[in-house]
Amino acid sequence: MAGKGGLAKLDVGVLSAEQQEKLRQFKIKTRIDNEKYLRSHPEVEVLIGDFLRDVVLKRPADIRKFAADHFTSPNLHVVTGSKMEGNSDVELLTDFIITTRFSEAAVLCFPAGELE
Repeated sequence: MAGKGGLAKLDVGVLSAEQQEKLRQFKIKTRIDNEKYLRSHPEVEVLIGDFLRDVVLKRPADIRKFAADHFTSPNLHVVTGSKMEGNSDVELLTDFIITTRFSEAAVLCFPAGELE
């Protein structure tokens, strides 16, 4: 069962019918519990969304260090809290920054006239 990185295809055929049913029920319960948790904690979506957006925009060479810095930022709770409260000023600023970065990237990637 040990494969590259610990990920190997499991052969559930070796389980008895009863074990397979217990496994199926466990998977269903786990998915339901995870869904309930995520629905009761919308900040998780904000945290992950912000992180993924920053990764795509900044494309860090060392993703582990970037993730550690991102999630240990002293301002993380402020940004997350603002977005949870629907603070439109923060959202507008974020949209402006993203648009500006994409515009700068487009100018760098496509010399004048190539986008027309």
